[in-house]
Amino acid sequence: MMKYKAMINHVIQLKKEKPILMWAGTILIIVFVSFLIASFFCFPFNNGQVHLGADTGFHINRIISLMEAQQNNVEYPYLFWNQNYNFGYPTPIFYCNLFLYWPAALLTDGMLPVLVYKKYVFGLVWIATMMIGLCSYKVSKRSGYAAILAMLLFMLNTHSITDILRRGGLGELLALVFIPICLAGIYQTMYKDSRRWIWLAVGYCGLVLSHNISFILMCIVFAVFALINMKKLWREKIRILNILQAILAALACAWFFIAPMLEQMGAVDMVVSHTFNLGGGLAASAVDLSEIFNFTVDTSVYLNNSPGPFLIFMPLIGFAVKEKRKRNPFIFHCWIIGYVSMLMMTKLFPWQLFPFFSFMQFVQRLLPVCIPMLALAGGYYWFVFIRNFKRVEFRILLKTASVVVILIPTYSMLKVNYDQIYGYPDAMTVEEAQLSVYGETQETAVYNVQQLSSADYLPYDVDVDYKDYREWVKWAVSPSESFIDSSMKLLINDKNVDESEYGHFKFVVKSGPSGQWLTVPRTYYYGYEVDAIKDGEVIDTIIPYAAENTGLVTFDMLESEGPITYDVVYRPTSVQTSSMAFSIMAVKVVLVLYVLERLLYYGLALTRGLRKPSAKPDQKTVKPKRPESRE
Repeated sequence: MMKYKAMINHVIQLKKEKPILMWAGTILIIVFVSFLIASFFCFPFNNGQVHLGADTGFHINRIISLMEAQQNNVEYPYLFWNQNYNFGYPTPIFYCNLFLYWPAALLTDGMLPVLVYKKYVFGLVWIATMMIGLCSYKVSKRSGYAAILAMLLFMLNTHSITDILRRGGLGELLALVFIPICLAGIYQTMYKDSRRWIWLAVGYCGLVLSHNISFILMCIVFAVFALINMKKLWREKIRILNILQAILAALACAWFFIAPMLEQMGAVDMVVSHTFNLGGGLAASAVDLSEIFNFTVDTSVYLNNSPGPFLIFMPLIGFAVKEKRKRNPFIFHCWIIGYVSMLMMTKLFPWQLFPFFSFMQFVQRLLPVCIPMLALAGGYYWFVFIRNFKRVEFRILLKTASVVVILIPTYSMLKVNYDQIYGYPDAMTVEEAQLSVYGETQETAVYNVQQLSSADYLPYDVDVDYKDYREWVKWAVSPSESFIDSSMKLLINDKNVDESEYGHFKFVVKSGPSGQWLTVPRTYYYGYEVDAIKDGEVIDTIIPYAAENTGLVTFDMLESEGPITYDVVYRPTSVQTSSMAFSIMAVKVVLVLYVLERLLYYGLALTRGLRKPSAKPDQKTVKPKRPESRE
């Protein structure tokens, strides 16, 4: 024990003499521990399968479709051409492709889809855990123990086990990478040096590119923090200016994704547009209070409704911490908001009064927002609580117990999933993933469930059996005709149809009488065009529209006595191309301006012989802080 005390004294001395070295060492420890936690969390993947969850196939097929697009020289597709039985689906407009290029590259190199998915999930779990650790280290006044405990609480909980390992919630997992950065940005701009607004910009920019619903919820969280700090923001208006810089930077850098999404929602009436303002939607998904204390994680439960026992009870140690609000107001506010958001999932909250929030689909969407804040509070308050004990032996015992009490029960939960996970085998091929050969729901579904999941981006209120539509058309009329009558409006002469080239649906019409139109088996989205080709040259480009009852691509034929080849293609719209160019430029401008801003600040400080202030530089009077408050 004397050796341990001597080691502690040596560490304290190093903190004073070589703070940068200690900081770097702690960061490396956080990176290593987060890797161990990710390995522990993902060990159920070793059973040779991945669970057939609601969204697992959806995300695997996103990776496959991106690979296909790249192989056909489409670097950033806005439409996955071959999805949904070759009707096409605009997943990239609503789920950003940006973070899929690494797994798509692994798939291109020959790795099987399930193994790619597992490796990608492991990487995201590792990064997300590391981000909450770095965030905790920052907001807890550089406590390594608080960071490690926060990482354990953050990932090893009942909801994450069911959401990631079984439901396949890859979008929410990706959001968990950026929510800690958002919280660090809120902490920096509202509680510390607001000139470091880049954290806020990076966090919210990454979040909107990860998961739309989590982004909207975190915008509400940001508004709550702003209301809490309203007096401070009004008094120190430089904070408002820096926050506005962060907001504009985030919007500009993510505009390549936001603008096309808004454009498509305005141009096409899709299912997702009818998920707002549903009277009893969320109220129906709210749970009884007792469900918050249901920690079941086996396959009898689709998605656990609880943050788990550790996140519920361990942050309660905050009640034993004196002067919580004064000691660390940010952690105190996270503590309150975390528990309130958890209780909002229950029937105690009047969701029927807030129909707009039905876009969340189910109240459990609050958990990815609740979990990081309770993890930060739990890690910090246990650190403060243990620090109050004078005996080193007792501190060691409490720190060890706080870790063991999480690891042992979590291992049992993960072992249950190791034994019960089933669905996609590691040996599943790309073709099997695309054809939906796994899953009972596919037998009765009219669309490709594994590629579209809940099919939120299909046209609203249409009657199309995508799975059997083309086969039905073959037998609907004589195959000798080049097009069927106007009541059906569908081209069916398969001999003249050429779909061999990715991104092209070509067919030949022998003659085109006046006033005739055609409907082709492609789901309409804004951006489709039809090239009319005669004698090898494009003689006209026709803008199609959606068929009234089917939502399929329909266009008016050209009047012609001879054969015309029509080529149906999807081309990036002017909004898509201009927003992409704007965001690329915005990223460069934001980085240059931020670096120049920081260099200017340090240059002025150097010329005045001042050192960088460590706390509350936005106030007129800079008060000296205790050593533990060093930022």
